[in-house]
Amino acid sequence: MARHKSFKASGKNKSAEPVTFDIGYELDGNEKVEEFSAVPNKPGAVILDFIAEADSRDGGRAAAALVSFINDALIDDDKKRFAAVIRDPKIDVEIETLAGICEYLVSEYASRPTQQS
Repeated sequence: MARHKSFKASGKNKSAEPVTFDIGYELDGNEKVEEFSAVPNKPGAVILDFIAEADSRDGGRAAAALVSFINDALIDDDKKRFAAVIRDPKIDVEIETLAGICEYLVSEYASRPTQQS
């Protein structure tokens, strides 16, 4: 008898809440906090692709993978504002912060159960 197992994709769930995070910083003597929203879910293959790129021995590819993964996860309304914050020399968002955001997003996407509508 042939060996077989069936798998089911959960599909997109439009009622799932977005994943949010914020970046706090001081600018011109004022404390600011920017909150960003990311899409509720990412396909498993997208997460695996990111992990493979981020774990490569090519530092340039790994760095590009971090920024690209965050950008692709953000909702459209937050993409330009996020890019402005992380590229502003007065704010100086560190590499460790970007890596932490990626780690948070990946952990949320990998462990978050699909919510029922």
